[in-house]
Amino acid sequence: MTKTNNVKLVGYAGANPELVELKNNRYKKATLSLATNESYKKNGEWFKVTTWHKVVAWNNTAAKMCELIQKGSRLSINGKVNYRQVKTDKGTMTLSEILVNDFTIEPSKLNHFIFILKVIPLMHT
Repeated sequence: MTKTNNVKLVGYAGANPELVELKNNRYKKATLSLATNESYKKNGEWFKVTTWHKVVAWNNTAAKMCELIQKGSRLSINGKVNYRQVKTDKGTMTLSEILVNDFTIEPSKLNHFIFILKVIPLMHT
């Protein structure tokens, strides 16, 4: 059967992932804010729109995210959209979040620059 609730997002980590251990450390949950950017042109002028997504990972994936991801990391996330109801003092609201199946850390200019700064001095010693 084909999954119909699939999402792939490529964006940047807004902060380091936060890890919470639940039920006597049997489960791990990591949350992360991911920023995705879109650009469009209107009347000859370029505009950039940033959308923030709440990303949630569980157990081994959660642990790996916390180990590997830091603020500013460029990520590709595969998962599904999940909606849940949350009660607040103002009533009930619906939250959307991306449940992570897997992720990769994408190369970025900053990561490449840091790699060069670390490797080049080693080559000259």
